[in-house]
Amino acid sequence: EQAALEAQQDEQSEQAQALAQRQEEQGEALTSLLADLARHSEEIRNELGGDSWLTLEADALPPRLNDVDVLERSQIEAVVDSLAT
Repeated sequence: EQAALEAQQDEQSEQAQALAQRQEEQGEALTSLLADLARHSEEIRNELGGDSWLTLEADALPPRLNDVDVLERSQIEAVVDSLAT
């Protein structure tokens, strides 16, 4: 019984390590995606200049996302919706 418990513990430990690795990879991919989005947004703002709707209608923009650790689905949808209009 002891050997079975140790084998189960080893298997669970391996699964936890694999999950941690996967989460780390996904986090890196999301960080890269958000960095690309920020860079493109800055380029667009620079091209539009001071008369853009980004400047004139600042209240229409979604809330800033810089201060959150994990984006909620509604926040991502708000950004997508604002970019689509």
